[in-house]
Amino acid sequence: MIYLFEHPETFTDDDYRQALSRVSPERRTVAGRYRQQTDRNTSVIAHLLLAEGLRREYALTGFPAIAVHEKGKPYLSDHPDIFFNLSHCSTAVACVLDSQEVGIDVERVRTYNRELAAYVLNERELRLVEAHQQPALAFTLLWTMKESQLKLTGEGISTDLKNALRPDLYQYQTIIPGDQSYVLTVCRRQG
Repeated sequence: MIYLFEHPETFTDDDYRQALSRVSPERRTVAGRYRQQTDRNTSVIAHLLLAEGLRREYALTGFPAIAVHEKGKPYLSDHPDIFFNLSHCSTAVACVLDSQEVGIDVERVRTYNRELAAYVLNERELRLVEAHQQPALAFTLLWTMKESQLKLTGEGISTDLKNALRPDLYQYQTIIPGDQSYVLTVCRRQG
């Protein structure tokens, strides 16, 4: 199940102060390390979404202990059968919960940058993006597919990005809102 908070810029200082009392002490510490208030807000919102999802889907209240695998992927140490992933950008915050490993990425659609695209896309993908009517949107779609997959596997973006996509092994679910301000992709293993 996907939980989404759009337009985190509407999250006020009062909202942030109230939210701090509803997240774990660890999350308050993590959020406090961010220099920008926007980043503190999205960090807290992501964990509020996680708490809401755990309450709705699994009847869990409070915050279960979150541990981190050696590559940095978080997991619920007391509930190894519940999988989650979080992502945030300036236009949306997202959380996904599942009964299998899952990855999620949400990115704001930005101005198309050919240099960046050539760095992360293979030749076929680059041709597709540049032939698209909206190359920035097409690039963001491919980027979120790659990032969500790498978050699922725990590899992160340190891998070969040009050849990261594996539709033979993974399935991708994408959401693009009507205003096309962001792209959200969830990745799960096939079958």
